[in-house]
Amino acid sequence: MCLVNLAAADLLFTLGVPAVAYTRYTQSWRLGETICRLLPYTQVSYIFFAPTSIDRAR
Repeated sequence: MCLVNLAAADLLFTLGVPAVAYTRYTQSWRLGETICRLLPYTQVSYIFFAPTSIDRAR
């Protein structure tokens, strides 16, 4: 279960990286309102999944 939590967190985080990179490069948001609302959840999920997995692995 520990590996599944970390894998899910890594996938969510990595999927958001291109959107952030594109926005930083163009200095504008053109990816739509849906992605704009979902992106913070994918980044925050990494903060919660990783410590939970590390704690359960002990």
